[in-house]
Amino acid sequence: IFLVEGSIGHDCSGAIIADTWVLSTAQCINIDDDISPGTFLAVSGDHNVHEEDGTEQVNLFSYLDQI
Repeated sequence: IFLVEGSIGHDCSGAIIADTWVLSTAQCINIDDDISPGTFLAVSGDHNVHEEDGTEQVNLFSYLDQI
């Protein structure tokens, strides 16, 4: 899975750890920057990031937390 912020492009990667949870490193998302969860996308099933081939699943984040 990879994480995308807005239209910036490939930002970071993560791991699906439950049906509705993605785990990434703390450096991927800086909570101190007052960002909105809705600006991040989780993209899974993408075999080629340079073209859409219909295998991609894209979901917006509804919650961000840093622990």
